[in-house]
Amino acid sequence: MLEKLKKFCGTNIPISIYNDSENSDKCCLGYVQAVNEEWVLTKEISPDGHFDGYCTQRFEEIFRVEQDTKYIKKLAILYELKKEENSEFMLNFSENILSNALDSAIQNHIITTIWVNNDSGTITGYVTEYQDDMVTLQQINDFGEKNGLVIIYEKDIEQVTLGAEDDADIDKLVQHNYGSDLN
Repeated sequence: MLEKLKKFCGTNIPISIYNDSENSDKCCLGYVQAVNEEWVLTKEISPDGHFDGYCTQRFEEIFRVEQDTKYIKKLAILYELKKEENSEFMLNFSENILSNALDSAIQNHIITTIWVNNDSGTITGYVTEYQDDMVTLQQINDFGEKNGLVIIYEKDIEQVTLGAEDDADIDKLVQHNYGSDLN
């Protein structure tokens, strides 16, 4: 699977990546930006064809990849027609995909959602620190309000999204509630 995903890296070929065998309707759909033995980074397309941030997911969790389905083709066409370049941001790619994504979240103050592997759900907020294999987030609730700090181990992370559409709405609420100063 690794070599197959590497062939999509840097191409303009969208694919769907499935990583939750208990929910086979859920996938990350987009363009592969970086791949290694641990992580896959994709530039995401939302179900309505908009830019949907970036998704970093643990390689070992992937159980299915699709290409050239009618659904993928439809969203790729919508994405090209909508071409929302001003809403996109770029991530720098390096060998350490997860570290790079978390560092970008800190440097660019990008709202982030992290899935952890102990079935405790997701954590949405702003990454404030990443060191010694631990990630600290200023947790944000659905109303754009601070909800305390969360510290998790890197080894427990299954997936990270940066700047996804749903999170962008929460980010707008944060800006409304706190302005540019979240501290």
